[in-house]
Amino acid sequence: MAGDRLEPVDGRPFEIEDDFYSQLPRGAVRAAAKHILDVARESGAKVVWFGEGLSIRVGVPNEIWGPPVAVAWLFPEPGRVYWAGLRDFSFGAAYADYHNERLNGVMRRWADYFPFGEGITFEGEHGGGRTLTHNEVVEYQDALASGLATVTAWLRRLRE
Repeated sequence: MAGDRLEPVDGRPFEIEDDFYSQLPRGAVRAAAKHILDVARESGAKVVWFGEGLSIRVGVPNEIWGPPVAVAWLFPEPGRVYWAGLRDFSFGAAYADYHNERLNGVMRRWADYFPFGEGITFEGEHGGGRTLTHNEVVEYQDALASGLATVTAWLRRLRE
């Protein structure tokens, strides 16, 4: 929700989510980002601020993968390249191998989940997924939100 405090990374101070929204280029993109983040949270994911953007992460049991698994990255400045070559709004898997068969299966399905957007391959051995421009995020926001709810459910089932 607007005004929420975000989870810190590496002990950084909390940032205000409104600061992120204010950096997005137009109202339709802000509304789409809010919709996507609201659905992610409602599904059980966490929104984490890291430097110049946000990530959406889902907790899994420590014996499967220690930290929460990042499934999406959102950046405010259109077209600018950030961490590992990501830009705009990206959805997928950060690693090609999470060293757990069940987690690998979920993340491979997630990396191939969307038929739209530009395919991404992270540096070196990293996973993959899709990057969407801010305009594409507005167009596909419902599918993106639904996909985030789906991958969150898949990851939460790893607790069973």
